[in-house]
Amino acid sequence: MDSRLKTLLDELAAFGDAHDGDPANRATRMLNITPDTGEFLAVLVKATGARRILEIGTSNGYSTLWLADAVAEVDGAVTTIEIAHAKIEMARANFARAGVDARITLLDDLAAFGAAHDADPANHARRMLNITPETGAFLAVLAKAAGARRILEIGTSNGYSTLWLANAVADVGGAVTTIELAHAKIEMARANFARAGLDTRITLLEGDAGTMLARLFDVSFELLFLDAQRSAYPDWWPDIRRILRPGGLLVVDNADDGMAGFMAAVRADRAFTTTRVAVGNGVFLAVKA
Repeated sequence: MDSRLKTLLDELAAFGDAHDGDPANRATRMLNITPDTGEFLAVLVKATGARRILEIGTSNGYSTLWLADAVAEVDGAVTTIEIAHAKIEMARANFARAGVDARITLLDDLAAFGAAHDADPANHARRMLNITPETGAFLAVLAKAAGARRILEIGTSNGYSTLWLANAVADVGGAVTTIELAHAKIEMARANFARAGLDTRITLLEGDAGTMLARLFDVSFELLFLDAQRSAYPDWWPDIRRILRPGGLLVVDNADDGMAGFMAAVRADRAFTTTRVAVGNGVFLAVKA
């Protein structure tokens, strides 16, 4: 560890202790790990040879810096998630001070951009329509629990959901194929994939999803994430059904918005076991027998 980073870590540890020790700051505590825990994290990262790390709970970036420094020797990267805007701003500044910002991707950057962009009425026709952070975390859990190695996503947008999926399958050498029709979103997604260091795990296809489903795929997928034009789902269903392998999982976002007909059709198919989960804007799940 270089002296600049060591000095910064010592400074952040002292700041966290002082800040959290003040009763007036109870609602905004840093809740940093201890220096001993930071050292232990670094040992675990090096011992396991980790190259792709997901951290949930950035705070001011103290723990993230331990992780990013530990993977630097193997050219690894850290993706970290934080909901508190004030902490995100502190973390960004600390990553830059440590000179490790190139190794760290804040998914919250994309979430915040999507929310701000879509809130502007001038952008109504080209909204990002990203999933919520809670849905992203849920997707990652599903991908890992299913042991998925081959994932198809329909509806890339700026790549926010794709990054959740690609990071989830990285440990098992998995990959994500994602389809998007809007060229401007594709350019944003490509840049975000490269920034996250996950571009080698993602194949981005530009075009109409219905056409691609019918003509391009002669392989099966273990997980299919559907987050696109909902009115098209019934027409796509025969091909979605075909390319999901036995035991494969269909995940559909926005189950609470205009999805009743499609969900009924899937539920009527005896080859599928289905449920709806109250995560984000509602998620519909279907497992193929």
